[in-house]
Amino acid sequence: MEFNNSSKSINFEKLKGQSNYEIWKMRILAILIANNCEETIKDSFLTGPTFLASLDKKAKLIITLSVEDGPLIQIKDCKSAWD
Repeated sequence: MEFNNSSKSINFEKLKGQSNYEIWKMRILAILIANNCEETIKDSFLTGPTFLASLDKKAKLIITLSVEDGPLIQIKDCKSAWD
């Protein structure tokens, strides 16, 4: 996957499943942090006073674009990035 953040481009392997989940998780967290979206994957974000729908949409987009078709089917009905 290639991810563009401003003028920087980051290439990393999409989530395939269990086989690369731990490495993917570290990388996706780094990308969420770089985009100020790391709070969206915390349970308290959905109920806390800082919930921002636009931030959640951005995080969900980043996550959705970073998974292959198999895992994508698993997350297709998620309502938020935390789900």
